[in-house]
Amino acid sequence: MKLPVILALFLVAVAQQPSIDRGKLKAIRRMSPEERTKLIERLEQIKKLPVEERERLRENLSKVSSMSAEEVKKAREKARNLTPEDRRDFSDLASGFFRWAHQRGYGKGFPRAMFFQWLKSAKPGKIEEIRALEAGVGSPRVDEFVKLYYEFRDVSLARTEAHIRRHKCMDAETIHELRDTSPKEFWPRWQELIRECSGKRANLGPVAPQPLDPPKE
Repeated sequence: MKLPVILALFLVAVAQQPSIDRGKLKAIRRMSPEERTKLIERLEQIKKLPVEERERLRENLSKVSSMSAEEVKKAREKARNLTPEDRRDFSDLASGFFRWAHQRGYGKGFPRAMFFQWLKSAKPGKIEEIRALEAGVGSPRVDEFVKLYYEFRDVSLARTEAHIRRHKCMDAETIHELRDTSPKEFWPRWQELIRECSGKRANLGPVAPQPLDPPKE
């Protein structure tokens, strides 16, 4: 059984049996103080979940622990894909955040589907943590989505910069201008850049093959 699965099962067990000494968390070897602190924080989040959710999580982790490496790989690939059910669920959880963004004009052009896909693939387990948080205006749930909103903006900016360097579809100054764009204008401008770059690539036509080595004198 892989270490992450062991830790996850241990956390669920602790959450379901409050009598277990939390100090046992520190007995897990090869973990830094920061990692132990993070595990304890995860434990607190799991304990806030309904009993049914904790039981479902335990069952899922038990299934993963009994799967082969190939089966785990296929399950991970499937888990990364955003399903219609995921989109409805995520949209419902983020409804308070989207109201916050709309009121401030930050939601225009915001790629919700891409945000949810990033959240699912890059932040596994985050949705369950958010689900356990209090909802409503100014709630911890909204605060968590706001943090993710800004993190996703930085990730998108870095990816766009890497894309421009790789494909040479824009000059370097473009990304600096995007970085300095106000929150209200960032996503509309980002959408424009994506369309412009896609249009340029579509009009390039076939590219002649290039020799691997320069011609010899």
